[in-house]
Amino acid sequence: MLHKVGCSGSKLEGIRILSTMVVNTFQATASSLYEMSFLKDLAVTSGTFKSSEFKNSYVLGSASLFAAKFVKSSIEDIYFGGDLLLSKSTFVKSSITSVVIAGDTSFKESTWKQVTLTNVTFLGKVDFSDSKFKKFTCKMCTFKKLVDFSRTKTKDFSLDAVFEDEIILEETDLQLPEQGAKADVPRSVLTLMKRSKTIPSSKQVPDELPFPDEAEDDDDDEEEDVEAPEVLDQDDYYDALYRELFDEL
Repeated sequence: MLHKVGCSGSKLEGIRILSTMVVNTFQATASSLYEMSFLKDLAVTSGTFKSSEFKNSYVLGSASLFAAKFVKSSIEDIYFGGDLLLSKSTFVKSSITSVVIAGDTSFKESTWKQVTLTNVTFLGKVDFSDSKFKKFTCKMCTFKKLVDFSRTKTKDFSLDAVFEDEIILEETDLQLPEQGAKADVPRSVLTLMKRSKTIPSSKQVPDELPFPDEAEDDDDDEEEDVEAPEVLDQDDYYDALYRELFDEL
């Protein structure tokens, strides 16, 4: 475990951590962290990033940055191989770009002010519950599993994303189109939100999908009429054979 690690105006590049990394207090000011490799878990008890960059890096294990603060900072081209914990974190005038999180992500009780998420892929569940958003933009993002927006408060909230699972919208002011949604929220996305508020039961999914109407394919399946050969009974067969033999004689 490391205590009170700080860097100011520094550039950390190509550092590789083979074991679990635990930092009690970390502060980066006007610094750049490039090509950092964490082969196991990463835990930062109290992290503050001011005017700093974290790029082209990966964390193969889980990452915990509980109550972290990002001010005028950027996170770009990062791969998280496990769960990502950023509960009670604060993002101000910052950006998250081209990031992939393989595990579950928690932004519970977080604060977002003038933040942009671009091309972020969440492969696990995402928890935004009890969070506050002001001038928040999410574009070209993908949510593979459940997303929880319960009890969130939004202002100038722009959302352009693909949701492939349920979206929970309990007690939130994130409005649907018929309730007066803002123009910067795509109607198709909000419609998907509305449809995803309940998980479809297995009874609603047919065991077998119906086949398309086969009548449309009749022209393709037509076979040419071929005249069947005449079939003779046994007596007629021998009579015809004898006549053929005598004719040859």
